[in-house]
Amino acid sequence: MKGFVSYSHYDREICELLKLPLRAICRGFGIDEFWIDTNTTTGRCFRDGYSEAIDEASIFVLVISSNSIWSDEIMEHEIPKINARAKSCDGLILPVVVDDCFWRLVVGTTLASPRDINYNLRPIRKWMSMRDGINQAGLQFADAITRHFGIKPKQLFDWSGS
Repeated sequence: MKGFVSYSHYDREICELLKLPLRAICRGFGIDEFWIDTNTTTGRCFRDGYSEAIDEASIFVLVISSNSIWSDEIMEHEIPKINARAKSCDGLILPVVVDDCFWRLVVGTTLASPRDINYNLRPIRKWMSMRDGINQAGLQFADAITRHFGIKPKQLFDWSGS
């Protein structure tokens, strides 16, 4: 199983932070990788690079921000391709909201992350620590993977008899 992360390169800082919980999710659930483009410069079309990665993925993290909604490449090419692929493979869409933006335009009523203790959506940039928001999104991603695919994360080490 593979994943794909869609984000505006203007939000590279958030994407770099998301790599941490996504790596833990890969370990725990046996996911091969989350494809994240970190080589393309901001504003450059990289359709050829992400097209194959989307076709191989079944989990899609959508990093939604004012920047991504502004991006013609993301909104007119990348998101429609992700949407079609997710429908064809019963894939899982995991939206994470970065800032106050029209995120509902992208995911409608799909449950976005991260949510606070009262289950209210709180964009990453609104958390006291962005790292806390990222970690909360990661935990919510793991729960969604368990619910959607019916798999639980494995315990990485056997501590019995220690």
